[in-house]
Amino acid sequence: MLAAVAVFFSLIRCGGWNQRVFTRQFQCSGRWKIACPFVMLRSCFEERGCAGNEFQPGPVTANPRGRNREEWSQAVKDPVQKPSPWLVAGLHRLVGDLQKAAAADEFSLTGHVCGSTSLLSFPADGVSYMGCPVQSLVQSRRFEDVAWLLLHGQLPGAEQMADWESHVSESASALHESIGEVFSLLPVGARPLDLLQLSMSLLSFFDPAPNDLCVDSSVVRVCRILGQLPELLNYAINGVRAKDSIAVLTELGELSWSGRLLRILRGGTSVPTPEEDAAMNALMICQCLTEMRPACFGARSTAAATRNVITALQSATTVFVGQTINDPWQWTSELLCSFVTPDQAEAWYRSREPQGMPFGFAAHVPDARVRLLRESAGTLLGSVDRLRIAAAAARLEKILATGNQLPTLDWAAVRLMTLLDIPADRQALAVGVARVVGWSAHAIEQQKSGISLLPALRYGQEE
Repeated sequence: MLAAVAVFFSLIRCGGWNQRVFTRQFQCSGRWKIACPFVMLRSCFEERGCAGNEFQPGPVTANPRGRNREEWSQAVKDPVQKPSPWLVAGLHRLVGDLQKAAAADEFSLTGHVCGSTSLLSFPADGVSYMGCPVQSLVQSRRFEDVAWLLLHGQLPGAEQMADWESHVSESASALHESIGEVFSLLPVGARPLDLLQLSMSLLSFFDPAPNDLCVDSSVVRVCRILGQLPELLNYAINGVRAKDSIAVLTELGELSWSGRLLRILRGGTSVPTPEEDAAMNALMICQCLTEMRPACFGARSTAAATRNVITALQSATTVFVGQTINDPWQWTSELLCSFVTPDQAEAWYRSREPQGMPFGFAAHVPDARVRLLRESAGTLLGSVDRLRIAAAAARLEKILATGNQLPTLDWAAVRLMTLLDIPADRQALAVGVARVVGWSAHAIEQQKSGISLLPALRYGQEE
């Protein structure tokens, strides 16, 4: 630590310090140590025009804090003068950053295996849910079937699916009228995504059997949520009460659960076509289950601690909403809609180089679900606007592919949702609703395992 302090003062003597130099770390004896002072000083000398220990002063210039180099040097050389507050604050920050880096390396849980799952697997030929290839699920099943698969471990038969749909419909019609009145009290600027977190909390108050925490009851709760959540969102977004919505849905019996959700997200007036209904099912199936992400971990850890699937969903939705405070889906969708031609999209990207694309691309093995969503998007090109959006997206994908940057599942989802005319600020909400099923399945699987996910802390010792 003393070496780091010495480096700090040495750099100040040179007339300033380069933050980039301080971030350099060097490996020694298999463990990460603090930055090597000799290398850091040499870097500073090279950048400031110094040779060895001889400093060649240049013209006195003001530094970003309004102090020139002579003031910086005098603050260090004068042993009588009290250290300036900005100097002490900088030293504290340096020491704190070094301590944080060491603690993060020693105690981070990133990458630690905390269990196993049969829900999601990545065989050589694609992606599978409970051993069923996602490609076959997208081509021959609906989102309701996949929800049953993840919660029960097998695909449903015709009779089982009929009972499931009946239960979902009954749950929607049984939604308490007063529950939706809360939405009228929300501020005007509330994000649509925030409705997901609020809706999950509201539904927890109307659980008919809150003390029954067995696995079967958890599955029933998820079924009830799938029936009531779209109705709550319809009331919050479109001002349509559940009893009025049920009467309309009876006239739209051919639509799937996903198609009805699409209609709600688009304002409740535009009835999806069969192609749009199928594309929405593909979106929900591909987005419902992800690898271990913070929201997924929140669901599993909460389920391990409480054995309550609704509490686990509250935890997962809170993390998901909190992580998307700067909504990347909305930003990307609005960006795609702003391009008039593919050339304009390319010019926009070239102007950013070398920053790259901030969302939706990564250097990794392609996810088979990206191709499935791309194929679904190809069935929706029935208007000039959709052709324009698809062409701009394709141009960006082609450019980024030259740098080994491949589209992620989230990018493919944004492109498809934009072609489905889902408003940009509601696209993250659609993704969150899809993942409610996946989070539920993760929570129930964790509940069955009986494995605790509670880590330990190293507490301070009394001197």
